[in-house]
Amino acid sequence: MAGIRILLYHSVGRIDKRDSLGIRVDIDNFRRQMEFIKGNGFNILDLKDVVQYIDEGASLPDNGLVITFDDGYRDNIVNAVPIMEEFGIKATFFITVSFLGTTKTHPDREWQHWRCMEWMDLREIAERGHRIGSHCMHHVDLRSLTGEAAKKELLSSRDELSSSLGIDIDTFSYPYGFYNPAVSLLAKDAGYRAACTTVDGVNDSTADLYELKRTEITGRDANEEFKRKLERDRD
Repeated sequence: MAGIRILLYHSVGRIDKRDSLGIRVDIDNFRRQMEFIKGNGFNILDLKDVVQYIDEGASLPDNGLVITFDDGYRDNIVNAVPIMEEFGIKATFFITVSFLGTTKTHPDREWQHWRCMEWMDLREIAERGHRIGSHCMHHVDLRSLTGEAAKKELLSSRDELSSSLGIDIDTFSYPYGFYNPAVSLLAKDAGYRAACTTVDGVNDSTADLYELKRTEITGRDANEEFKRKLERDRD
């Protein structure tokens, strides 16, 4: 594969009929996906290492793949982490800080009742070798905020995650995937080394670190569709 593909997940659990956007992936499908990745020549990488490769302009490993999760649903640690660890896979979890310990993530959405992780869950994930990144303090479209308000969202989430977990938080994912050049610059100024979008594709050694592409995996991606997404743009 020419470049690194970053996969984007949200939730892993039993399918919820109220999930009209299909952001939850069925547990059994997720296990099959991880098994396929592990058994078909993909090189599973740490996002931090990928950022370093691109920052240095170094050659990227062949068939590189990174796993990420957005929002911070508790099913990530209950369902996804144990399955990934069966196959020796680590991921990066982008956390919306205000969601922690609540079920009030998106009151206007069908999945608003899904429970989110607690601080102790994040500490456990980090201790088990996974990465934590920021997904803002609140799940907001940063383009709609003033520069100062957007800066506060970026800085406060990074600072709170870092101070509470005792680790450096240097990667970010844009809520809703929404960004523009001004927002990307604010992310850089806030101390993040890289930021992930929801633009599909692979990332080569010349990729913009604040516009990293990701391929979203949803509950509608059956086995063949999942494989097709992984093979797209692959040499």
